[in-house]
This record gives sequence, C-alpha cells and structure tokens, in this order.
Amino acid sequence: MKSDPNWPGAYSSGFTLIELVMVVAILGIIGLAGTDFISRAFLGYSQTLAQLELYEEGKLALVRLERELHNMVPNAICVTNDQGASCETDGTPGNEIRFGLISEDRMRALNLRGTYSEGVIEFPMAASRPPTLTDGNGTATPVTGLIVSLYNTGWADFSLGSRLFQVTAVSGGQMTFGGQLLAQSSPRRRYYVVDKAVSCRWDSSTNILGRAVTTVGAAGVASFGAVTRYPLLKDVIDINFYYAAPSLARNGIISVDLTMTRNSQTVTLHKQIHVQNVP
Repeated sequence: MKSDPNWPGAYSSGFTLIELVMVVAILGIIGLAGTDFISRAFLGYSQTLAQLELYEEGKLALVRLERELHNMVPNAICVTNDQGASCETDGTPGNEIRFGLISEDRMRALNLRGTYSEGVIEFPMAASRPPTLTDGNGTATPVTGLIVSLYNTGWADFSLGSRLFQVTAVSGGQMTFGGQLLAQSSPRRRYYVVDKAVSCRWDSSTNILGRAVTTVGAAGVASFGAVTRYPLLKDVIDINFYYAAPSLARNGIISVDLTMTRNSQTVTLHKQIHVQNVP
C-alpha cells in the first residue's frame, strides 16, 4: 500500500524544499529582469519627454523672437554683452539683443503706407521751414505725437534719437515735424512709425532668458533698467546672439545658439533669422 514507506511512489507526489527554493530563485531573477526592463523603458520615456519639452519651449521662444525681428526697424539692432554700453557688429557673440519695433498696428489703423512723396532733392530740409513728409497713401490719416524713424543707419542713430522725429502737426496725409531738421532721405523714400524697443537678455545666475519692453520717443530709447523684465525661457545654460552688420544694400542675418538643460537632459538649438537693413 502507498502508506508503506517502502512503497516506490510513497514520496513522489510533492516538491522538495530544494525544488521550491530553485523555483523561487528563478522567478526572482525573471522578476528582477522584468523590473529592470520596465524601469529602463520608463526612464527612456521620461528622458524623451524632458527633451521634447525643452525642444518645444526653445522652439517657441525662437519663433517669437524671429517674428518680432521680422518687424524690426531697419538697422535698429544691438547685440551686446554690457547691457547696451557697446554693440557687437562684427559677429562677436553677445548674451543680449536689443531692437526697435515698427508699430505696424498703428500704421495700419491710420492707413499709413510708410512711403513718402517728397523727393530726395528736398533733403536736407532747412530748419528755417517746417520739415514735412507726405504719406504715399491718399487715405492716410496721421495724428500728432507719432514717432517716425527716417533713414536709420545703426543702433546709435536709433537709441539716441538722431533719426527719430515727432509729428507736431498734420494736414491730410502730410506730417510736420516742428523745428526738427530732416538731414537725409531714405533711398526708397521709406519711413517707419515706432513706439517701443525690445530687449532679450540671458541671466546666467538664474538661467532665465528675460524679455523687457521700453518706450521710444524723439529723444531715443528709454532705459531698459526702469522696466520689468519678464521670463521668456527658463533652464537656459547658455545663449549667444550673433550679428555681423552688412552693407546697406543687403539683408542682415542674426544667428542664435541656445542650450537648455532639465532633468539631466540637454537640448541645443540653432536659428538664423534674416532681417531687413535697408532704411
């Protein structure tokens, strides 16, 4: 009978302790391998997500910068390392870029075409008679107080106001600039209405690229130090703006090298932006 210890199958219906230990060990190894595989998959997903977030945030900031630079007053640009005390125009990198913006909304609302009918021969206009510009659009309705940029050839002209003029009187599409002297004519008889300037500067202590907006008047660009600088992009560990000022007959190129890091992930972006520089 089976209860007899001498019966051949008396102990063949179960597992030995060694067999159970081996099964548990094998399952543990399989479980550990599976856990490592899953953790690596989640880590890869987390890293990919962090890189994607950095890429999208950096791309959005550069697209915004590009859009604003396309609306820049010709030549009204400064790449700087000393907050505007000097400008790099030979391709030397800087961690801040400053530029003046054309007020296209204002020009569109007033039907201003941005071209004038006065001939080149009328420049320079003598201080003895009020200098005027007449917009080329017959339905133009300029208003007093407008700030006009005329034949701007560099950041110094723009920031110090030597080529900025304030409208003091209007008559139809004609704008009068008081006793100010219009010294030179634009080769394309162009003028631009302006009201603000933008600064994008990287703070290496906070790794934030900040954006500030200040006003523009007949005397030039107001100080950026007196306005609030809002974060445009965070987690920036390095950024360089490059601008090599070309001749007035060609467009300029602004290059941006941007490096961001988050959660041990690093993304580097490069952008080249064409800007008009013919005044």
